[in-house]
Formats: sequence, C-alpha cells, structure tokens
Amino acid sequence: IYVIGRKGDGKSICLLNMAYAMWREGYNVIIFSLEIPRDDYMRRFDALAAQVSSNGLKRGMMTPEEERRYEQYLSNLEKGLTPDGKKCGQLYIVDSAPGITTAFIEGKVEQIEQVLGIKFDCIISDYSGIMKDNIGATEKRHIYSNIALDLKTLAREHDCVVISAAQKNRNGAKEKSVGTENVAESDGVSDHLDIGIDIMSTSEEYGKIETFKTRDGEQVKFSFRKQYSSFKILPIENSVEDWDQLS
Repeated sequence: IYVIGRKGDGKSICLLNMAYAMWREGYNVIIFSLEIPRDDYMRRFDALAAQVSSNGLKRGMMTPEEERRYEQYLSNLEKGLTPDGKKCGQLYIVDSAPGITTAFIEGKVEQIEQVLGIKFDCIISDYSGIMKDNIGATEKRHIYSNIALDLKTLAREHDCVVISAAQKNRNGAKEKSVGTENVAESDGVSDHLDIGIDIMSTSEEYGKIETFKTRDGEQVKFSFRKQYSSFKILPIENSVEDWDQLS
C-alpha cells in the first residue's frame, strides 16, 4: 500500500492513523521512521491515542481534562489495553536513517520479532522517497520502481501488510482525480502496488482520501476534517460528491 500526496497534505498523519487503527484492533505494528525522530513520532502517536494536544504534551501544558485522558491512556497501556479498555497490539518504532533498504527493514523486523516473541502484522516505512533499492539502481525511475517491488516482495514473504508513502507529481497535484500515473519520480511504482491511496487537502479545515488502485476490492472515497493538533483524521460519514464545496 502506498499513500501519495503533496508535501504538507498529511501523508505521515495518514500513516500514523492507519498504524493507530491497527494497533487499536489488536494488531502488531512496526514503523520505520526516516523523516521524523523516534521520540517525536511516539509523542504524535501518544497524542493521537490519548486525544490530547501534541504541543501541550510536548510542553507539559495540557488541560486538566487532557491530563486525565493521558494518565488513563498510560495506565491502560501498561496493561496492554487501548484507552477504551480493549486489548491492543504492540507498537514498535525504529529510528532509521535515510537510505535504508527493504533488506535492512526485513532483517530488523526479524530481529525484533525474535526478541519480543511476536509477529508484526504491519510494517510501515514513512517515506519511500528517501529509501534505496536492494540492488542499487542508479536512475530514479528504476530506484523507486524497485523499492515498490522490494516492499511488495517483503509483504508477500513476511505475510503482512506493508505501507509506505510517496510524493504526488505536478500533474497529480493539479488534478481532482488521481490515477496510477500520478506517483512522482517513476511510472513503474504503480505497477507494484496492491492499493494506492491519494490524500489531498481541499481547504485549511478539510481534505479528501481516495483510492486510485485496488487489487481485490472496491474503491474508497471520503472526506475528512483535520484535527492535526492531535494528529487525527476525522472521517466525514456523508459522502461529498463535489469536493469544491468543502472549501
């Protein structure tokens, strides 16, 4: 699965929400953070899970209600529970340098699984654009196509979901309807995706998420309200046909 979007449209927040949703449902998730330091990523996850302000959490300036929610979150977390008391999965974040390969990810996953005695259901690399492919290609279009293929092979061989993110090209940034040709840097990336997800801001307050490729399912399209202070995407249940109305 790839999430594509322009810079600042919320690709990382979308990945974080996907990781949180799986963790909340009891699945084990490992995140390789290439762009964001591990401590910052964990604070973002804590803010999302506890529904508190990320800046307030960072500065120790939460409201009394946020303090209560955060303490409840930490108390439940020690018991392996979500904030609402359900059994959660395990979340592990690896601080990674740009230039890692899928082979490195696979080795690290297997190492951590052995130490923790678990199997990860989902592997997330927060940005494919600063990875390297396993075979060391030199042209960008081949590098990014190979990375997508490497990640797909990892998903097959490890029997899990693998998710990453990529930039949208200029044509995709202008179009309201995004297709497989709109993944930046390489027209070969989409050949290796099972699911492609486009995320796009439509205004300061709203955005939309739409699949542009699905292997074995129906397309998904919905609008959302940004609650980026706690890194949350709030889906709007009523489908909006005319996205321009949101702005």
